[in-house]
Amino acid sequence: VVKDLPRGINLYNFIKVKGADSKEFYFYIDKDNHLVLLDSEGIPVWRSVEDFGGFPKEFKLESTISVVEGKKWHIADRMIVRNNEIFVIKREPLAEKARRVGYKSSQIIIFRPVESAVENYILFDNLPGQLTDYYVFGDKIAILSRPMFGLKASNILKGKDPFVTYLFVYSLRGR
Repeated sequence: VVKDLPRGINLYNFIKVKGADSKEFYFYIDKDNHLVLLDSEGIPVWRSVEDFGGFPKEFKLESTISVVEGKKWHIADRMIVRNNEIFVIKREPLAEKARRVGYKSSQIIIFRPVESAVENYILFDNLPGQLTDYYVFGDKIAILSRPMFGLKASNILKGKDPFVTYLFVYSLRGR
């Protein structure tokens, strides 16, 4: 059990894995959307250089005082452990200054602790639109994705519902 976790860790942004030498490590997503590796004592030993594109599930609490800005809070994306590797979503925003506008593409990256460092590789790159969720089951991965701005414009002309979500299922065999 980690003795002192940094403030802000919750069930949604925290996951435990074992390193190659069976040491326990903990990954979490910090408030700036960087992936951080903690050792079993709760000491940060690695932090990703790049951020992971923002939090689609971000909320702003209203302040009771008009001069003070309300606090922001978010729900981080799902992290899944499989064979002591973790799967993490990284999004590419349409505009860096206005991330809430939407995302042009997404990636699923796999991270693995190796001693006090981290190995990673991109499992899927350039998934179009906003990846909303994913799940690993057996030797497959299911991915839910929405097109840019959440709608498929060609459906408007066809009289169909323009708000769509795509389900992709990929095999993880031989990766």
